[in-house]
Amino acid sequence: FAVAPTSDGGALLVGSTKSFGGHVDAWLVKTSENGDVQWSNTYGGGGHDAAHAVTVTDDSIAVVAETYNYGPGTPTNHNMMLFRTDPSGKPLWDKTFGGQPEGDAGFRIEALGQGGKTTGYLIGGATESFALGKDDVWLMRLSADGDHKWSKAIGGPGDDELRGLAHTPDGGFIVTGFTRSF
Repeated sequence: FAVAPTSDGGALLVGSTKSFGGHVDAWLVKTSENGDVQWSNTYGGGGHDAAHAVTVTDDSIAVVAETYNYGPGTPTNHNMMLFRTDPSGKPLWDKTFGGQPEGDAGFRIEALGQGGKTTGYLIGGATESFALGKDDVWLMRLSADGDHKWSKAIGGPGDDELRGLAHTPDGGFIVTGFTRSF
């Protein structure tokens, strides 16, 4: 679903796979600058997990995903999951965000930093749990340890979902996506 460049000229790829273990897992792959696979890891439980976005931080890798395995409302509904790994893909920690009984997912992630050090994350996706209508755009700010700082739901009576996210020069953010409300 997404790719991020690495400092050695390679890339990190994220998505989902059913090839290892018989169920759908989030999949993180590291390639060299020539596209050769250096390592490949899966993350998840016995249900459906899919990684949607990845960012490289000063000392780790952060991945945003949706999970039917962890958090409130599972396995019927999905939650947004953020997990962090070391540079070799070894899990460091994970956190889930969402409500019950509706579904929530993250589709984009930006590492926030100051002076070369990661200070937090901005995650964008869609929420039904905290929505004004059906799915709404969900923008969430987390600390570097994945602790919740703030979140906003934006939308109307129809489905509205975030698909793109970027910093702006004034320190704000711009989001893109689609709306069935307006």
